[in-house]
Amino acid sequence: MSLFTLQAMAAGGMYDQIGGGFHRYSVDEYWHVPHFEKMLYDNPQLALTYLDAFRITLAAQRSSSSNPSSAAADDAGLGLLSPAGAAVEAPAGPGDRGSSSSSNWGLRVGDERLSDPRVYATVVRGVLDYLRRDMTHPEGGLYSAEVSAGRTVELHCMVCHCS
Repeated sequence: MSLFTLQAMAAGGMYDQIGGGFHRYSVDEYWHVPHFEKMLYDNPQLALTYLDAFRITLAAQRSSSSNPSSAAADDAGLGLLSPAGAAVEAPAGPGDRGSSSSSNWGLRVGDERLSDPRVYATVVRGVLDYLRRDMTHPEGGLYSAEVSAGRTVELHCMVCHCS
């Protein structure tokens, strides 16, 4: 169930497929439309959670002698996949007139795609790259939030002075 939830979060609107990182929450009931805020306290915790999922799925693939893709698991961190391409597309809401291939993503608990460690590694890489690139102040501090206000992005800085 946890792997299913992580896959759904990575494939839905909360994960930024282009810039990496997770938005704070979604504004619609289907989790398609993100609220354009990314918080420092959310992303590192999610990176650790996805890293745990990566380690669990990698260990399971390596211990499974009947799994033909266990050789691919050895390179799991190298051939990273996009969450949208490797996992699933976000489910469409009622009344969505999209194509049948995009209106039902078909991911179910027990689906073998849930055990692909490359998907989780990709999300971890995306989140950490986002934190390093967009949430780090040029002088070394970290921004606490990235908030979109129309066409501009505001970065809220958390200042810490150590003596």
